[in-house]
Amino acid sequence: MADEQELRDHSGSVEGSRADNEHTLVRVLFVTDEASEQEIPSALGASDRLDVYTVGSDEVLDRLGELDVDCLVSEYRLSEGDGLGVLADVSREYPGLPFVLVTDEIREGLADEALSAGAADVVHLSHSDETALLVHRIRSVVDGQESGRHEKLHRIYHALETTQEGIALLDEDGTFEYVNQAYADLYAYDPEEMLGLHWRAIYPDDEVDRVADEILPSVDEGGYWSGETTGLRADGTTFDEQHSLSKTADDGLICTVRDVTEQKRQRELVDYYRSVVEDVFGESDVGVFIVDSSGRVAWTNRTTERYFGLEETPVEGRSMDELVDESLKPQVADPAAFAEGVAAASEDDTSADDEFEVRVLPKSGRAERFLEHRSQPIQSGEYAGGRLELYYDVSERKQREQALRETEERLEAAMTVGSVGTWVWDVTENDVVGDAALADLFGIEPELAQEGISLETFLQSIHEDDRDRTATAIQRALDTGNEFETEYRVYNSEGAIRWVLARGEVEYDDGEPVRFSGALTDITERKRTEGQLEETAARLERSNERLRTLNDLSTLVQDITQTLIARGDREGIERAVCEALVGSDLYTAASIGEVAPEDGTGTLRASVTKHGTFEDSHTVTALESEAAMRAIRTGAVQVVREIDESDESDESAAWLTQARDHGDRSAVMVPIGYEETSYGVLTLYTTRTNPCHTQERTVVRRLGEVIGHAINGVETKQRLFADTVVELEFSSADPTFFFNTVSAELDCTVRLNDTVRNRDGDFVYYVTVETGAVDDVRAVFDRMDAVNGARLVSEDSDDECVFEISITGKSIGRTLAEQDAKITTAVSEQGTTRLTTTIGPQSDVRTVVDAINARYANTEFTARRETTRSDPEVRNVFDENLTDKQRSAVQAAYHSGFYSWPRESTGEDVAESLGISAPTYHQHLRAAHRAILSELVEGDDEERPDDETE
Repeated sequence: MADEQELRDHSGSVEGSRADNEHTLVRVLFVTDEASEQEIPSALGASDRLDVYTVGSDEVLDRLGELDVDCLVSEYRLSEGDGLGVLADVSREYPGLPFVLVTDEIREGLADEALSAGAADVVHLSHSDETALLVHRIRSVVDGQESGRHEKLHRIYHALETTQEGIALLDEDGTFEYVNQAYADLYAYDPEEMLGLHWRAIYPDDEVDRVADEILPSVDEGGYWSGETTGLRADGTTFDEQHSLSKTADDGLICTVRDVTEQKRQRELVDYYRSVVEDVFGESDVGVFIVDSSGRVAWTNRTTERYFGLEETPVEGRSMDELVDESLKPQVADPAAFAEGVAAASEDDTSADDEFEVRVLPKSGRAERFLEHRSQPIQSGEYAGGRLELYYDVSERKQREQALRETEERLEAAMTVGSVGTWVWDVTENDVVGDAALADLFGIEPELAQEGISLETFLQSIHEDDRDRTATAIQRALDTGNEFETEYRVYNSEGAIRWVLARGEVEYDDGEPVRFSGALTDITERKRTEGQLEETAARLERSNERLRTLNDLSTLVQDITQTLIARGDREGIERAVCEALVGSDLYTAASIGEVAPEDGTGTLRASVTKHGTFEDSHTVTALESEAAMRAIRTGAVQVVREIDESDESDESAAWLTQARDHGDRSAVMVPIGYEETSYGVLTLYTTRTNPCHTQERTVVRRLGEVIGHAINGVETKQRLFADTVVELEFSSADPTFFFNTVSAELDCTVRLNDTVRNRDGDFVYYVTVETGAVDDVRAVFDRMDAVNGARLVSEDSDDECVFEISITGKSIGRTLAEQDAKITTAVSEQGTTRLTTTIGPQSDVRTVVDAINARYANTEFTARRETTRSDPEVRNVFDENLTDKQRSAVQAAYHSGFYSWPRESTGEDVAESLGISAPTYHQHLRAAHRAILSELVEGDDEERPDDETE
């Protein structure tokens, strides 16, 4: 590592280096034969500018390995060989060492030969008193060599200092010999502070173990390693780094580092947005491809895989063109048209949908399917410049279209072969004569029809709903002389209803009607077919409308989800949701409100209408309706249809009157909740008569869950950040409370240290049990059905032990969390627990008390008081700067003894208790440390880098 160290030693100017050399002794190794012939070395040694060592020609290489010299000087004449032989040997081992040949001979070509072989100079000395010349020549050679070397080192040093990559050199013991400015900046040191520092100082404890146990052995074995590590700054914060290590010839290390925290944050953000997309489209009946700007598939859902038979085919990361050509075209009926349609969509950078239909061929275990392709460009976000490819299943619609065509064909056949009857009416005598077919259709005796009967008798056989209309049409034909044509129903001879088409003409005599003759056709089958046709067409239109609605609603839910991420208060969330819903073409009005569980009284929180206004007092009655109550009670979406036909007019139904006046025909009640906590009802108004089919119902239900999750997040954060909280005290002797079981059976005291929520939403409890009987404690926990695991964290000589207890199901912690409350203390003695919990100043005390009493018998509410948090600024650093997962990671680490020395729990132990992998746990923990220390050390520094404020 000597050359690397000289990078620091020679960072000054070249001119300065030359000046320094004038006052530095030049170390010379002089090669000679006999001690008696050492006049020249002795004379050189007398100079105050040289430090001279002598050596025989057979020991030159050995001495060079022991000494650090600046120049090698050799006499030409030696007893064995000559100076040129010494030059050849030394040049192979030390190619950069200056060599001066000294001779007292004058031989033609000797100087040229020596210089060609690599000698720096050839000096002719005939007497030892000419050594001053030799001293000067030696100094000139060495100074020239040093000057060139300094120039080279200076150029290398400048390059290292100006690069953006962090670069460092470490010796074989792992201490820094050189760091450039970029490297020192990454770790928040000055370069001089890092020199002599050991590499362990720039890594957190868990990463030190990884570097020592995994990374360095890999470098020793292969000479090189590259990957991601976590760096530790001088201020205690951490960051993610891309790290490369190379081994040097003298067992040192060359290290390069680059900060990749922002890249990782972007990847995590992409993962989050992907999870939102998966929530909306993951189980949808719509097939989805997300194609990035390079034309590669970034994500697809299981529906797409099922539609095209791609369950066993790699999709993500492939070129869309390649996927179409190799995997999709073989699945469809018209591969060329399909590929052309997809290509045309990908070339269209407008916002309009590119629609075409594709028939997917049946395969083993898969029926024929018709899909409608829609494509839209992605305008913003991670995949800006890409496209969203959607495939809607329209198989049912295609089947209906086929049925429609068949129905039309049957209609034509019915019109061709329908039965015909004839009549002649003598208008003057009011005598109608008809044939047998007519008589059968009207349920009249054929003989009477042939003899003739009155028009009124025939009219009596016409369906009562059509009788007056038909009589009017007959009279109109008599009055106008126009051709008579009408359709009506009659009761035939069997009493069945038949549809007929009657056509006739009136004959006149001297302007008066005298004869009315015509024929009628039995069109019953045609009317039945027409009815089926109309119903099929109606179903087809409803199916298309549902597809359009589902597409619009799915896009709307995505937009709302993005909007809620930026909202920091409940009112803002509720208002933003209502505005987004009403801003679409799906709903004309939206409102959000709560219902008091004790008396069913509604409270309106937000209301937005597309046109006009809603009276708040009337809108509240929607919250108090049976539909809203049922939505809250069951957690299912409720639909109120035919508002415009409702005849309710009492005060409790004022919302129906208001909606009807607004032009709405249906309302949808969507429960808003998070886990067991209800945040009210979202009421949506629409002009559609039959909204919220199965797929739409699923999407709006998921929207209610998204809103509930967002509200829970902001309210939890507000509760955590409040300086003033309300403390509630309880005393419980319920034997199902696991604290009571332990204290009663072992006659000891059990204290709660803290609770942490794991990935599944269950709680992990850290408890201190004041007893030395550890095995007895474990045995009690093992017998409890609700205890999923009991791990001993520590035990000490004071007869105390700490256990980590995982409880599944509805434990006390979960019961309180559902009410937005948290346990602060719990002490159990002799089967009775004194419990203290905190809630926000705006929380409803009665709701919390009722929830605990409903869950635990023999429980008494003993006290309520308001209190101010101790050291709220420090507490807010912990609460404000950490996510829920990061808080859980720190709390679990603290209470499980992860920070103790020696550690009482490993990172793997803590990760297992939280139900996550060890790498994920360490990621949360490092992020939490970084956030806390960044806030405590730097405070509100506006110039703090973004990665330090996460």
